[in-house]
Amino acid sequence: MKIVSRVATVDVSNCVGCKSCERHCPTGAIKVRAAGCEGYIPPCNQACPAGVNVQGYIALAGAGDYEGAYRLIRQANPFPSVCGRICTHPCQSKCNRGEYDASVAIRDIKRFVSDKTFENGGFVKETPLAKNGKQIAVIGAGPSGLSCAYYLALSGYEVDVFESEKVAGGVLAFGIPEYRLPREILNRDIQGIEDAGVKIHLNTTVGKDVMFDELVKKYHAVYISTGTQFSRHANIPGEDMPGVYHGLDFLKSVNLGEKPKIGKKVVVIGGGNTAIDASRTAVRLGAESVTILYRRGENDMPAERRECVEAFDEGVRVMEMTAPVEILGTGKVEKIKCVKMRANGYDEKHRRKTAAVEGSEFEVEADTVIVAVSQYSDFPFIDKDEIVVSKAGQIVLNEKGMSSMPYVFAGGDVIRGSATAIEAIADGKQAAININAYLGSQFAINVGGKIDIPVVKPHIDRAEVSKMNNLPVAERIKSNDEVATGLTEEQVKTECSRCLGCHGVVSVDQSLCIDCSLCWELCEHGAASMVTLPKERVVTCEYEAEGRTEEIIEICNKAFFRPLDSTCQCTNTPAEEIVRAIMAGAHDIISIHRATGTGGGCGGSYCSNMMYRLLAAAGYPQEYPGYDSYHPILDCLFSLPESSADHDPIIGQDFRKMQYLQWKPEDVEAGNEAYRKFREGRGKNNGQK
Repeated sequence: MKIVSRVATVDVSNCVGCKSCERHCPTGAIKVRAAGCEGYIPPCNQACPAGVNVQGYIALAGAGDYEGAYRLIRQANPFPSVCGRICTHPCQSKCNRGEYDASVAIRDIKRFVSDKTFENGGFVKETPLAKNGKQIAVIGAGPSGLSCAYYLALSGYEVDVFESEKVAGGVLAFGIPEYRLPREILNRDIQGIEDAGVKIHLNTTVGKDVMFDELVKKYHAVYISTGTQFSRHANIPGEDMPGVYHGLDFLKSVNLGEKPKIGKKVVVIGGGNTAIDASRTAVRLGAESVTILYRRGENDMPAERRECVEAFDEGVRVMEMTAPVEILGTGKVEKIKCVKMRANGYDEKHRRKTAAVEGSEFEVEADTVIVAVSQYSDFPFIDKDEIVVSKAGQIVLNEKGMSSMPYVFAGGDVIRGSATAIEAIADGKQAAININAYLGSQFAINVGGKIDIPVVKPHIDRAEVSKMNNLPVAERIKSNDEVATGLTEEQVKTECSRCLGCHGVVSVDQSLCIDCSLCWELCEHGAASMVTLPKERVVTCEYEAEGRTEEIIEICNKAFFRPLDSTCQCTNTPAEEIVRAIMAGAHDIISIHRATGTGGGCGGSYCSNMMYRLLAAAGYPQEYPGYDSYHPILDCLFSLPESSADHDPIIGQDFRKMQYLQWKPEDVEAGNEAYRKFREGRGKNNGQK
């Protein structure tokens, strides 16, 4: 039961559409929809790690100013052509249009404006600031290193980039196939960076051709961005057998002009983008069958969905819930011994965990195996005793973005593990900001000249999302020609018109508000507040469940509650009221909060798990709401498997003792009997039998 004395209200002029209030509201009283207004950061911009002004460049593209759109992108990301093709586009996942029909095709618009700009003769180069006499060394010519170098060069620094390979671009050059990212497209973005004054030294290995200590002495600052150059192993027997390749090494050899020998039956181990890229590359090298082994479900694969669909169209198949055990063969690969997997909860990153099914071993024929499970970075030019690294082998930075070694900064994969291109680019730009500030500059980094952005008026265009145009399957699998041919200009105009020009418009159904005040507490923009009601109202379950006392007891006990145990400390609501609400038709967490007022203090963060247990016990188990949910489903003392503490006899003993102390049979029965008497007394007071 909750006594409601206040309800939420909002000032829509301050709402920015972040949806924090909606995400935390226990009853669904608050809803945020998209509208249009000027002067705030929309969700798409917030979601971009590099902070690209998505709404701005879409407005410019919609107005036909493709060069302006391209230049605006480069103010936060010097790789528009590249990211228009291979970016994981987190901006699209946050696009408010997605709640109406489908997200705006943001990445495809970026690709079009980049291609159109060069088709029309290029763009006006940004003017660097006057040289300030300071020199910066960047180790690694990948997306992070080149982004850092670009913004520092624009800001007046002399920048030298040292790259051990014969081409610049890092994993963009040797880890992504040409059918996704043609070399000339990558090279034109790199040329734009060199045109700003960046000097790239190829075939120059730090620690061999030039010593790290020399760089530290010669340059005012050093930025380490060597990326993930090495493939992780699956660590199964037979992995060193001829015919076994590792994902990044395999792609690198193909992209650098070599042609690794593969057989007709290729098996790829892994589920990420590298696994998909390796699979599709094998198809183009002549493999007759390509099978991906993945230990989770197909829908759990972290690879981008569009790439997966295109791979499936090309004949790649996935053998899901399957893990390799051993690579078999006499002097060469002949088979892979596998085991079927089953779902087994979720890991610490809220990904589905799997466990082997006993006795399910089987074999898959193969003459080539590509292990594409992950990548890792290394920086052998630094003595690990000279710099602080994490247990995962990543460089640790302080609040200024600098390592434990003075004037040595780092970013990209070497600080976060295997990351996306846009995350690496964002790290590079942030490193430029950090280096510029640390070296005493009184000015912000130079990102380019001012660009006037048209104002988009609030509207909803009914047009459907534009679909990317691809080469026919039969044609594309025979070459490395780019699969995606891009949107037409007409499609781009349509996509730009689909952008809502977002500004948040929030509404509150005050009849559903239970005065938890989380919207007010969490709103960082002054949009939400609380107003006092002229008269308090009570939220409680009115259904008495006459004649169902024993049924209520049974459900409560099944969820490890006595009927009068409190399930919500904020409202002191007993378990039996929750069960009565379920019996009355509240079959999900929001309905329970609405019916009983639970969550009226914390918004349901603490008590929701109690409700989930009672819902499951009553026959209404809930699906896992997602790792970022404010109302997650968590294990409790009684839902943990018996083997949870078997690794330590002392902990195991305490574990079982705690279970017993909290659920003594005599205490449970005493609680049940107290409830029976309570129900009997309430029945007499209400004139019930």
